[in-house]
Amino acid sequence: MPGGSDTETAPEGEEEGKTRCICNFTHDDGYMICCDRCGEWQHVDCMGIDRNNIPDTYMCELCHPRPIDRRHARAIQMRKREELS
Repeated sequence: MPGGSDTETAPEGEEEGKTRCICNFTHDDGYMICCDRCGEWQHVDCMGIDRNNIPDTYMCELCHPRPIDRRHARAIQMRKREELS
């Protein structure tokens, strides 16, 4: 594609990739972020990201290794599921 970009974003309403969060839940809790390298979706709260300060570029814990708290993330999502039921 002449003059085209090698990378594209999915049109609004279309999501690429799949959910793979450190909490091991795959539901969309309304606040998700996509890894710019591998395309996996994660819960913003599980990853310790401030909802009011979403980074322009994001990489998951596999693409950019760093300490994570799986137990805390799971507790967050279990609490959210209880609130929704």
